Amino acid sequence: MRKGLTLLGIAAALLMAGAAHAADAKLSGSINVATWGGPFTDAEKKFFGEPFTAETGVAVNYLAQSDSPTGTALLQATSGNITIDVVNSENAEELNSRGLLADFPDDMRASLENESVPGAVLPYQLKLAQTAVVIACNPDIIKKCPTNPAEFFDLKGFPGARSIVIGLPWTVLNFALVADGVPADKTYPLDIDRAVKKLETIKGHDDVLFTQSPNQAQQMLTDKEVGIAYLPHGTAYSVAQTIKDLKIYWDGATMTNDGLVVLKDAPNKAAALAYVRWIGEHAEAQAGFTKAISYPSPSKKLKDLLDPALYDALPTGHNVAPEDDAWLVKNMPEVQKKFQQFLAGGN
Repeated sequence: MRKGLTLLGIAAALLMAGAAHAADAKLSGSINVATWGGPFTDAEKKFFGEPFTAETGVAVNYLAQSDSPTGTALLQATSGNITIDVVNSENAEELNSRGLLADFPDDMRASLENESVPGAVLPYQLKLAQTAVVIACNPDIIKKCPTNPAEFFDLKGFPGARSIVIGLPWTVLNFALVADGVPADKTYPLDIDRAVKKLETIKGHDDVLFTQSPNQAQQMLTDKEVGIAYLPHGTAYSVAQTIKDLKIYWDGATMTNDGLVVLKDAPNKAAALAYVRWIGEHAEAQAGFTKAISYPSPSKKLKDLLDPALYDALPTGHNVAPEDDAWLVKNMPEVQKKFQQFLAGGN
């Protein structure tokens, strides 16, 4: 009861004075956030971590993962040695289905729902930085840019070195299915064998490179090692700050349901929940994050705080099909197994 009254007092203080959380002064220590690294984490530190620490005294350590923050959290849970508090999860449903996530306290959830667009708040997740995977092309070195998945796979018709980020295998399988003629909003349940068969048509070609992380693809585009890439839209946006003429194509794109979750057995769960709540209640901080890397944030005020051109460049401004996380949870072992067999050359 005392905790509930304290948190209600926090909400009242924020609404009346915009002051720091009353209970945050009692928080201490540090939290570890499993995240993506690169420009993504630079923006997190600047707009979330540093001001949160300034208000609460809680240090925020960002732990960059090479491919999957969710995967790292699962490994820690399996080992019984959890050091992560917050996860920038690309599939919260997978963690929740295993009983690994903390539900938000009722008053926290009510506050987040009041501040956020409909659908952005789940009992255990604040949706943030949903990622659309798009095609980027540098016309300075590519004479004919592929504008959709089918053209991306047409190496003769659209020649040039290209990279495919494979850290999230299901996005690659989805990409291959759309390239093979399946409408982007009809790809689930994924026909894994059909997708792998399509991927086999470009595997081993000198002009096709598989990269584990978005940061690798970003560097390759920036260094002009490749002129075409299939990568997260936010990474493409970062490259566009250097390569001004970079073309970004949304045809066939799909979007993940990324968001912030707190692990049930987090070492500093109280501070972790306060961190997520702080983000959800600070529209200006969310807008700064979105301006920096063009990943959407959940605030109802976001549209009014952004330049219209940037708002229109977010996945929410395009006809982007969402992933089916429930299907992925049930079928992830098969997805991972068959994709790894594809990479290794097995059957």
